[in-house]
Amino acid sequence: MDEDLRYIHHFGLIAPPFQGVPEGRFIWLGEKQLETLAHLKVGIEGGKGVLLLLGDEGSGKSVLLGCLLPIVAGEIATAVLREAWISVDRFFNFLAAEFKIDKAISTKGDFLAHFRTFLLAASSEGRKVLLVVEDAQNQEDEILEQVRLFSNMEEKGEKLLSVLLIGNSELNEKLMEHRHRALLQRAAVRGRIDPFSTMETDAYIRHRMMAAGSFLEIFTPEAVEVIRQLSGGIAKSIDLICDHALMRGYLEKLRTIDGKLLTRYAKESKKTFRLEKGAGLNFEGAAHPKADAVNAGKSRFPKVTSIWIALAVFLLLTAGISYLNFHEKRPPTVASMPPPVSIYFESASAGLSGHASSELDRIVGFLLKNPEARVTIKGYADLAGSQKHNIIIAQSRADAAKDYLAKRGVQPARIQAAGMGAAMGSDRGQQPEDPKTSRRAEIEITR
Repeated sequence: MDEDLRYIHHFGLIAPPFQGVPEGRFIWLGEKQLETLAHLKVGIEGGKGVLLLLGDEGSGKSVLLGCLLPIVAGEIATAVLREAWISVDRFFNFLAAEFKIDKAISTKGDFLAHFRTFLLAASSEGRKVLLVVEDAQNQEDEILEQVRLFSNMEEKGEKLLSVLLIGNSELNEKLMEHRHRALLQRAAVRGRIDPFSTMETDAYIRHRMMAAGSFLEIFTPEAVEVIRQLSGGIAKSIDLICDHALMRGYLEKLRTIDGKLLTRYAKESKKTFRLEKGAGLNFEGAAHPKADAVNAGKSRFPKVTSIWIALAVFLLLTAGISYLNFHEKRPPTVASMPPPVSIYFESASAGLSGHASSELDRIVGFLLKNPEARVTIKGYADLAGSQKHNIIIAQSRADAAKDYLAKRGVQPARIQAAGMGAAMGSDRGQQPEDPKTSRRAEIEITR
């Protein structure tokens, strides 16, 4: 079985939470990223001309772009330039191909004339035109100058083309140079993706784990703090560290990833990741962390083989042949699981009602009698508030139920509480848009 698949099964997941570019349900945007997204959207829809998006390598600029393009209102023609150090002629050919300008182009003048005709036609039809230049710091000065000239194309005071320049701090430095100062001055919208704080790192990890199928606290708060320090709050670095940590957790048969494991992992990985004190991850040496871990395990195998053989003989002699079936060992039997229950809250409140307390008391009784059982609590809100408010109140409701259980003797490690926001699930047949049934916490007991 593939090792990735084995760690997925080990932690009760349905998909790898930290591999590949996040899509769909795996995407998490913090408050600052959502604000930047909104500014870029308004800038494109309002025809602001040049827009700028800066962020460190691996901070999530491509993810934000993927979220931006589908939400721009109206019909839009988009070209995304990813090729670096492109020549001007090749740049013009790229634009002609992407925007389907099927005309004979032999000179720069030919292209500009046909391009302006295309932009005017799109404007008359109510269509927006957007050019995105990724890693713009890696473009020739002539390309940036051509972008500046494009930004001058107007009709009746309205910009015919929006240009989104995406890059890292080198792009900002490049635009600060005197020869590009005019282009920087034309950037009406300037957004930046900053590294995650510790709180944002925690929310990011929890979201990715929940999207992959786990509502348990696999990464402890101490582990999250170490991950934030190692990664510098860069999303791609967080993904790499967490993926490797889950593999290590599987190999060491751990159910939670704590700060000690991450600290030990960091020390062992200094050569692999070129880590220095106080520095984040350098990805040049981090292409195959899982392979390194597996090879390291193989190199140690000859040293421990005799120990394992002796231990196996000892177990067989002391406990009999039944140890031959240790792979089929099952956890202690848990009583039949009670059905999921919901408790309800007043508007903008996380206070527990008398009925809610009675339901929670029944759950406490079951959990105390069945120590192998776990409980998942999902908090919800109605549609009345903002997204930020709904996430906060939903988490508060889940935490209120968790605190109630913990104060009555249920170990907090057995309880997973997550705020799901507004109307992100049905209440067993009820309409989630109904405010009374939306203001709830769903509680499910699992093995």
